[in-house]
Amino acid sequence: MSPRRLHEKAHVSDHEQHDRDAGNADRGEQPRSPFPHPDWTVGLVLVAGVITLLFGILVRPIWLVVGSPFLIALGLWLYVKVFVRPDQVR
Repeated sequence: MSPRRLHEKAHVSDHEQHDRDAGNADRGEQPRSPFPHPDWTVGLVLVAGVITLLFGILVRPIWLVVGSPFLIALGLWLYVKVFVRPDQVR
């Protein structure tokens, strides 16, 4: 098989992936999450991000620097949930 054909076969478009996820939902399976970690770990990081944001705004701004990894994760989570995958509700 030619390299181009292998690339075309391996490439799955967003539309095809959406169809696959919808097919999985019909069989009782959950659609694939964009986050590769268990839901409880994502939840812990999001809670830490909100706490860090509140402490940074209300108490001391240094918490915005200390908690920046949590804030980045919170921002990415919001971006994915609001802009990238708004049609999939968990």
